[in-house]
Amino acid sequence: MAVEAAASTSVLPCSTGETHLDYLLRNTQSCVLRPYCFFVSWQGVLTLAYRGFPPALASLKQQISDFYQSLPKESPGSRWPKTSLAAVREGRRLTPAQLQRLNQLCREQSGIFQTPGQMKAQAVMVSALSTVVYETRCLERVISRHVVQLLQPADLSDAAADEVQRVQAVVAEADDEDYWFHASRDGNRENHYKSPALGVTLVHELSCFQQQQQQQQQSSSTTQPPPAAAAASGPCA
Repeated sequence: MAVEAAASTSVLPCSTGETHLDYLLRNTQSCVLRPYCFFVSWQGVLTLAYRGFPPALASLKQQISDFYQSLPKESPGSRWPKTSLAAVREGRRLTPAQLQRLNQLCREQSGIFQTPGQMKAQAVMVSALSTVVYETRCLERVISRHVVQLLQPADLSDAAADEVQRVQAVVAEADDEDYWFHASRDGNRENHYKSPALGVTLVHELSCFQQQQQQQQQSSSTTQPPPAAAAASGPCA
């Protein structure tokens, strides 16, 4: 696997103050997240769910968990990859009819992810990860951001079967008769994301796989960095 190959050529943390997290990140292979569907999750939060964590990110999550044992236990909501798109307004609650309509729209709009030829166009290239100290959970107010580039070339492997099954099981809950109870329950309203709440998170800032490939091709066809510049990008330069 590409992740194992990357690990065999990894470089130990530099003596210039590199953290172990930086070391883990820069020895993680770039990869892709493939959209699965739009989905109304618990508390009515509208999300874009991905097919599952690809092998490179699943391995990174495990390494972080093993090394940083003082971290809080992972919440169920972070065990499946997603992008949160919208939340219910403060003091409001989805009605059964509204949930039914939202689920219908999600199914209709998710069709593009299964359209032949669209899988690659819709994929999200994960070529960098950012450690963000935030003042609001929606990341509208960021105190600091530290970006680490991942290894190239990208590992285009799909998520493992157990990862895909986990996402499918979560999404399938929307078909349960009592799902409205979960989608309308209190919590995670607009203020949860926009009110001050100091914290730290590890995120990927979205970019389209196809668009990034085109940009890289255009860059490589128009400019060739001098050897000195290429050497300067090494892990301990």
